[in-house]
Amino acid sequence: MLTVSLNLNENENSLIADYVRTKGMELSEIVREALLEKIEEERAEMQFIAQLEKEMQTNEDYQLFLSTEELERELDL
Repeated sequence: MLTVSLNLNENENSLIADYVRTKGMELSEIVREALLEKIEEERAEMQFIAQLEKEMQTNEDYQLFLSTEELERELDL
């Protein structure tokens, strides 16, 4: 079991307390759901990136398009 402590300012505390009341759920349920959702989203992103990198390495016809700003950043211009 993991116990978490949050340091919140008065505004954040009020905002979260209001949200918890409107949802009719325990704060721990809301935090658990939000954290698990965030982890799942990041895992999906990482899987997508890994798949994209593999595709780029194995497919000679794969083309990557960069905006002008991205290209300048890549080339340190």
